[in-house]
Amino acid sequence: MAAVIVAWEVDRGAVATGTPILADDVNPFAGIMLEAIATFFVVLVFLGTVVDRRAPATVYPLAIGLTIAVGIFATGTFTGGALNPARAFGPALVGGAWGGTAAWLIGPLLGGVLAWAVYEYLIAPRPEITNLSAQVHHGHEFEIETPSPSDIAKVVLVRPMAVTHQTDSEQRVVQLTFNVSGASKLRAVLAAARWRRSA
Repeated sequence: MAAVIVAWEVDRGAVATGTPILADDVNPFAGIMLEAIATFFVVLVFLGTVVDRRAPATVYPLAIGLTIAVGIFATGTFTGGALNPARAFGPALVGGAWGGTAAWLIGPLLGGVLAWAVYEYLIAPRPEITNLSAQVHHGHEFEIETPSPSDIAKVVLVRPMAVTHQTDSEQRVVQLTFNVSGASKLRAVLAAARWRRSA
């Protein structure tokens, strides 16, 4: 919208001037990598301060703002410092300057996905179990106590190892149905056994 207003009030050339483009000595691959690295840190800081409940609630505005500022200062001379396809698409569309398209389109997407993967699999807190039944029986309900039951997306039971488990992993890992029960409890159900031992 801002690009349209500038084009209306001034001309398309002014909008094109504000569109992120690659410097003459920067090839598209280098531009993509620079945008990906800068966006990686922006998204990682966002996830670590806004999404992660361990972070103080007051830290994210300054942390995200500083990370974006550092990213723009570090990449601006080389790629225009888009760090976000939406920030570059509008000016490029209105101003007609598409020279840095690969960098500001592919780079931030790669960096964002990589930051999510790093946070999700390496940094994000894992569910904490404070109390659990010592024994679980087929067809019965049992309780799991945890400080944050609403954050849990899946509950599985891992059975002790047996010979047949080497060829049938479903016998070892069983997904359970569950629901949140109160502020610190889950109620899970282990389905009835599909087979019985012969006498």
